[in-house]
Amino acid sequence: MVEELRKINGHKKYILNDRGDAKISIPPNKFNEHLREYCEDCEITYHSSHKFRFYGITRMYELGISEDSIQYTAGHTTLEMTRHYDKSRSKNKMVCREVMAAI
Repeated sequence: MVEELRKINGHKKYILNDRGDAKISIPPNKFNEHLREYCEDCEITYHSSHKFRFYGITRMYELGISEDSIQYTAGHTTLEMTRHYDKSRSKNKMVCREVMAAI
């Protein structure tokens, strides 16, 4: 799906947006609908794109990347929001790891 969007939009910085710099945009819910369909077709467990955001930010913390870099990469305006995505400090850390290991 991402490859098809790149063909349509070219190699713009953002391909899933509502800012008008892409020829078409796909709302996140629509993206997740397509993702769910692809997962079903491939017979793999579906996880929303938001789950991958949690995983990516948590993993960056675990790798010791600076909070400023993580915040910038995530596009967050506050460290509070970035820290919200850090599940490595959570009491549910093992649950998070088990879920991500199953992906």
